Amino acid sequence: MSKIKSLSYYLAIVVLISAIVFGCSSGLSITDLTPEARAKISNMKVYRSAADLPKESYKVISPVEGLSCKRDAYSPSSANSPEALSNLKIKAAQQEADAVANVVCQQKSGADWKNNCWSTVVCAGDAIAITKPELIPNVAQGQQPNEPETKGVSSGTGWVVSPGFVVTNYHLVEGRSNFTLVEGNTRISATLVSKDRRNDLALLKPAEPSELPPAIPLSGQPAETGSEVFTVGYPNPSIMGSNAKVTDGIISARTGLQDDPRVYQTTVALQSGNSGGPLLNSRGEVVGITTSVLNAAKIFQLTGNLPQNVNYAVKTAYLEALLSATDSPASKVDNIEVSEDLPLQSLVERVGPSVMIVIAE
Repeated sequence: MSKIKSLSYYLAIVVLISAIVFGCSSGLSITDLTPEARAKISNMKVYRSAADLPKESYKVISPVEGLSCKRDAYSPSSANSPEALSNLKIKAAQQEADAVANVVCQQKSGADWKNNCWSTVVCAGDAIAITKPELIPNVAQGQQPNEPETKGVSSGTGWVVSPGFVVTNYHLVEGRSNFTLVEGNTRISATLVSKDRRNDLALLKPAEPSELPPAIPLSGQPAETGSEVFTVGYPNPSIMGSNAKVTDGIISARTGLQDDPRVYQTTVALQSGNSGGPLLNSRGEVVGITTSVLNAAKIFQLTGNLPQNVNYAVKTAYLEALLSATDSPASKVDNIEVSEDLPLQSLVERVGPSVMIVIAE
């Protein structure tokens, strides 16, 4: 019996010495993560202090730690900060974090008996999720102008562009197959011929191009910050009526949300149904295509401040690229003649007939 106890004692000593000498690694492996988590690690940012935190809104998910452990007493490699930081990011990715903040790394003195390491470096921080303000597409879902609400039907705004297409937003036509263009008492069926999902643009080709009014010309120059602009559109036609509505304002910035270079920020008021309308300068030329508004409720929830007059229009350069990639129709439409600066009333009278309701179902 005493021999068995002695043997057990010596075995326990051997196990303890093995644990001390051979130690252990952190046990984390990127191969254990989901593809989504691995993708997060490759793009994960590390913010060392509060001053470096992103300008976007964010929330802390939870504290996280990463460990670098010297495997055994005779290993030539030492515990190090890069490995600890890498394991910290793996821990954060497991919690679906976008970044880690307030990161501090520290060399622990002496052996780390808890983790069976001769030497240890620990990095600690906060796993955070980046939350960005949302854009709300300006599309009136589920309502057809002057008719009862019908499921699967949406309406927005379109306008004629040379050589003979009608421009609108992609989000208005997405998932739809039947399109009708309405201007006054005229109704023209149309087909979708080209689209740019990333820039929210679509081109419709009317079944009877000869019935189209003249095209609105595109501006050859980008709009300047502070320049006056306006739009003509059909917001909520079943509620507000089927006559075109005009709103005006200025170009607030030549970039959009988080300095997006594809869009202008404008104070021109936009509502559901303005989607796809032309944003025009004081010469009656199109400088952008109205597409979205900032989600004021979301911004208020995140910051406590309620933004006002923050709306966006895609620049015409992206429309020109789409037009260049699309075969021209057999029957072409001429542009409206451009004049020097005109009063807003005169501009609306000139371009108004070339702006129409787009019904998608």
